[in-house]
Amino acid sequence: MVNHSSKKKRWITELVDDIGYEYKHSHTNIDNTKPITQKSEHEHGTTIKTKVKEVVGNIRAKAVTNPDTKPRKIILKNMKNLDKEIVANMPSYKATRHVCSRARIDEYENYEIPSDLNFVLPENFKT
Repeated sequence: MVNHSSKKKRWITELVDDIGYEYKHSHTNIDNTKPITQKSEHEHGTTIKTKVKEVVGNIRAKAVTNPDTKPRKIILKNMKNLDKEIVANMPSYKATRHVCSRARIDEYENYEIPSDLNFVLPENFKT
C-alpha cells in the first residue's frame, strides 16, 4: 500500500503483516524485528456533545408526540437525572423551548386565512 503524506510531500510505503503490525519503509527498526506501530480496532465512547444531541432529539420527539404538553414540562422531564457536564453543555432554555415549538406540527397549516368576513367555513369546524 502506498500513501502520500501531505505534510512532508513524499511517498511512504507501508507494509502490514498478518497479525496487524505496520512497518514503514522509511522508518524501520535497525534489526527489522519489532514493529513500529500496531493497528488496533478502537471504538469511540459517547462524548458530551453526542449525549447533548441525544437529549435534544428526545425533547424534539416528545414535542411531536405530545403536542398538548407544555415545553417546560417536556424539557424538565428530559433533563432530570443528567450529569452536570451534560447539563452545562445543553442549549439555553429559550433555545430548547424553540426546538419544541419548531418540532410541533401545525394542525391549521392546510387552512386558508380569510382576508374578509365573506368566507366558507371548512367542514371540520362545523358542529
